[in-house]
Amino acid sequence: MKTNNTYNIQTLSFKAGKTIFLTDYDYTFKPKLLKESQITHPDIANPYYSCFSNFQKQGKDILDIYITTGRCQDARRSCTKILEDFDELEEANRPIIKGLIDNNGGSFFDIDKMGGKGVLVYNHEYNEQRNKVRLKKSKKELGQNIKKDLDAMIELKKAKKNNDLVIVAGDGDNDKSFLNIFTYIKLPKNSKIPQDIENAKNLLKNKEIKNQIDALPIKILIVEGEVSKDDYYKYLLETFPNKYKYVKQDKKTGENTLFNTIKESIESYKKENKYFKKSLNR
Repeated sequence: MKTNNTYNIQTLSFKAGKTIFLTDYDYTFKPKLLKESQITHPDIANPYYSCFSNFQKQGKDILDIYITTGRCQDARRSCTKILEDFDELEEANRPIIKGLIDNNGGSFFDIDKMGGKGVLVYNHEYNEQRNKVRLKKSKKELGQNIKKDLDAMIELKKAKKNNDLVIVAGDGDNDKSFLNIFTYIKLPKNSKIPQDIENAKNLLKNKEIKNQIDALPIKILIVEGEVSKDDYYKYLLETFPNKYKYVKQDKKTGENTLFNTIKESIESYKKENKYFKKSLNR
């Protein structure tokens, strides 16, 4: 998203092979295992997050992580507490978080370091650009408010040009628009983004809709929780097995289903996009 502290949604270009991971925090990037045990417990948190940290060390920008949270009441203070979670980890085990978005797609914050601690820095220029995209999408009245999906839309536009991969992950009701694959395609005139099985099936009668979905450089991870119990999202999991993956909540130390599913998603996309694979193998 950033180069030399300057953001440009339309023209910024990266090399192929990057994976952009946009993830909910509570009960997703911070799974129930850690939520209930407290992240400060070193025997659980350090090995869990070291998987992400070690993977990032394999190559520059191999996995860019952005946390997009639903925290909205006193959002900046609440999001600062997320950074404090990671500051409790041993430094070698801290994954690099490139940015944090509060209030269901609200404000984007860079993450800087001050005294060895993570600090949120509001990025005025990039937020102005994001809000222009939000307004443009909202004017189309597609039957769905623009929330966490805003940043996924922006990243997907770039990923299509650059042979990158976007992975989104969430578990709760406030993640639904973010996890709805129809959010990310061009719909026929006067159509709405489906929120139920019947309307989704009707749209899929249009071959072009299916082709658009197949071409999306995205993997959608539905983490065990409210969304995984929803019949519509169960239908999406079954209908698009190449795009959707189910992630169970880890229940014991040593498990890391989210990280393993991210790796599987990257391996899967290497088979779909030869340019992505070629870049990773350089």
